[in-house]
Amino acid sequence: MALEFEGLSKRPVSGGAILAVPMDTIEQRVMLVLLEFSVVPVGKGESVSQYVAECLKIVESSRLRYKINPMGTVLEGEYDEVMNVVKACHSRVLELCPRVVTTVRIDDRRGASGAIDRKVESVEGLLGKKLDK
Repeated sequence: MALEFEGLSKRPVSGGAILAVPMDTIEQRVMLVLLEFSVVPVGKGESVSQYVAECLKIVESSRLRYKINPMGTVLEGEYDEVMNVVKACHSRVLELCPRVVTTVRIDDRRGASGAIDRKVESVEGLLGKKLDK
């Protein structure tokens, strides 16, 4: 964990040393990922909307950027943050049924942020039109 001290971040490094780095450098190193996930309760019939709703309560409480689609949910955030949301959703659905299959896909592009919108906008620009969202 980083500690702020007069504009510096102090981080432990190997051998017990402390590395002091300007805060703006640390902020540049924060990498956002896109993560798409789906949580499927096994043996609960064709409709899973009640389980999706339980997961979306968790997603919304995370305050991360997200978009839902018919096959899953896309999150944008720091790696640990998005993985914690998936873990919480998986655990919640597992409380409601005895077997759950969770699928995760991660797009980790260094130096990119705002990708949750930019990926679609890029394709729309090439097509010269807005896509039905």
